[in-house]
Amino acid sequence: MSFGQRLTRRWGAALSAVVLAVTGGLLATTGEPAAAATAFPLKVSSNARHLVDANNQPFLLAADTAWFALENLTDAEVDTYLDNRVAKGFNTVMVMAPHHWTERNRYNQLPFSTAGNLSTPDAGWWGHMDSFVDKARARGLAVNMALTWLGYRNEEWGAGQLASNSISAATGFGQFIGRRYATGARTNVFFQMGGDGNPDTATRDRINAIANGIRSINATVPITAHGQPSTEARVVYSSNAPWLTLNSVYTYYPGKNSSRYVYAMSKDAYLRSRASPFVMLESGYENDGATPALVRAAMYWPVLSGSSGFGYGNRDIWPFSDSVYGRSGQTWQAHLNDPLSTSAGRAAAVFASRAWYNLVPDFDHTTVTAGYGTFNNTNSTSGGGGDYVTAARTADGTLVMAYLPSTGTGTRTLTVNMTRLTSPSVAAKWFNPASGAYTTIGTFANTGSRTFTTPGNNGANMNDWLLILEAGGAATVPGAPSGVTATAGNASASVSWAAPSNGGSPITRYTVTGTPGGSCTTTGATSCTVTGLTNGTSYTFRVTATNAIGTGPASTASAAVTPTSTPTVPYSTFTSVSSTLRLAVASGTNTIVQSTPAASSLQQWEVRTNGSYVNLVNRSTGQCATVNESSLSNNALIVQTTCTTAATSQQWTLTPANQIINRNSGKCLDVPARSTTSGTQLIQYTCSTGATNQQWTRSAV
Repeated sequence: MSFGQRLTRRWGAALSAVVLAVTGGLLATTGEPAAAATAFPLKVSSNARHLVDANNQPFLLAADTAWFALENLTDAEVDTYLDNRVAKGFNTVMVMAPHHWTERNRYNQLPFSTAGNLSTPDAGWWGHMDSFVDKARARGLAVNMALTWLGYRNEEWGAGQLASNSISAATGFGQFIGRRYATGARTNVFFQMGGDGNPDTATRDRINAIANGIRSINATVPITAHGQPSTEARVVYSSNAPWLTLNSVYTYYPGKNSSRYVYAMSKDAYLRSRASPFVMLESGYENDGATPALVRAAMYWPVLSGSSGFGYGNRDIWPFSDSVYGRSGQTWQAHLNDPLSTSAGRAAAVFASRAWYNLVPDFDHTTVTAGYGTFNNTNSTSGGGGDYVTAARTADGTLVMAYLPSTGTGTRTLTVNMTRLTSPSVAAKWFNPASGAYTTIGTFANTGSRTFTTPGNNGANMNDWLLILEAGGAATVPGAPSGVTATAGNASASVSWAAPSNGGSPITRYTVTGTPGGSCTTTGATSCTVTGLTNGTSYTFRVTATNAIGTGPASTASAAVTPTSTPTVPYSTFTSVSSTLRLAVASGTNTIVQSTPAASSLQQWEVRTNGSYVNLVNRSTGQCATVNESSLSNNALIVQTTCTTAATSQQWTLTPANQIINRNSGKCLDVPARSTTSGTQLIQYTCSTGATNQQWTRSAV
């Protein structure tokens, strides 16, 4: 929210903000299928790139702001608002709960019996909160409760009220929130810390305590944070915040609050957040100075830059009162159908109907090679950048999406490297963000380069369009998976394979069938473990792939393997020569860090032989140390992922010089900048003889 809004009325001291995520019923006008109902609770995906539900179905956050709903709406008005937003196609609504410890709700209730004292939650006020959460759950909505809103200039909880509470009181409040909204029937809730300001040390300590209190009740519920404009959560809370599992971006545009463009901030977050997904929580508001072009671009720019969702807001809705601006007659009901709110639902629908979660941003312009405009990475309006095209491609080359923001009403032309698409036949179409309609361009071969020119004015006196390139022709069942391998375990076998052609429709399931018995399935991963086998019996395995058309042919059988009782596995620790800290997995994350030595299985590793190389398998998690996204670059992060025999980014050489070298990149496991701080995330870097921050002492456990 803008600084002017905060000066107009003291609202920003939210104790908590709630985000409601609609899980189905996306706009019918797009022609997209409705999303499947979300199974709560939400969590971070196994590859740490997006949110998923309890069934591991990707969850795209699409947020509307309703900041003062709990203060200014009755229960009946809440129903009116939520029903409208569901019909619009939103899958997220943000509301402060409460926005200040002295503000009463419509039922004359305060959030705390003693003002600002976290140890005295009022039963009546929080009962009203319960009702709000229950209404959300009844509509299939998730609730993101953002605690301790600090204020734009730390004039709210950040002004000392939060710090006046003890650490014990803050921890207890976090546990109160966790017991009430992270367990039992209300697992449709996840959390957000801070809000609009960056905390001082004392305030940060209380925020950490509240978050850790929640974590003590639920170790996996997603928690993000909200800083001041033009910040990321992982930068504001860069230390002592292992609770932060969902990064966020908050920015407007050059010329407002020292902000950069959404796409620039999103790129930074994507490249930084290799151990957690991120969402774009807040940007320019409709009816609040941002042009319609910027408001709508903020729905597409972040998703095509790797975000797990976006936020939208309308300044004439979120207060639910005209007194904030002193504008008589400006009722929130009159603005429920403002045009850009409909655009948000259409944006959510066009992404949700495709494999948005597999998109990889085209930052290096190898897919869209010309016509993409100017990338402005500054907060200055002199750098241009309002025309910048964000584009992304799925790793399997079956989908490319490119958003051209509005620059007026004329046409724009892009050049696309068609060889980046793997289907011999590519169907091209334009999606109109203003109407939700498609315009067919044609079907083309995946050879050479091709230019695509927009239709121009989209009917709203704007010229923004979304280019979609997909596998063309009638879809068929997938091909047969190949390269099936099996590794015997104790009454189990780990099976992996290479993905086949998807037949023009995304693969939704793999099924592994053993002979004489046993099976396992995945929703897209190319490995799984068959359990319940008989030790001493020989097994072979075949794999089939399924898409929307049906199930394809089975693979050839794997080589026979025989499960046996698992021998005792020796484990080792690895200690950095430079810092004397140990190689470890950060608790509750996929991040690999250096950590203070302790008797913890998170610091213990099986050195598992894999041909001429080894896998480093964590004793606690059973996952392998991996160079993130198989990067060949210096400073690429080291994470843990599911072990796959053929993955060279998981294969390492332990040298006599005590270096640990990755097979895929040829680079060394490295403590960045010779840090001596516990919790520092490890990277790969060009090997250097004598560099003690690349030397690791191995000791048996």
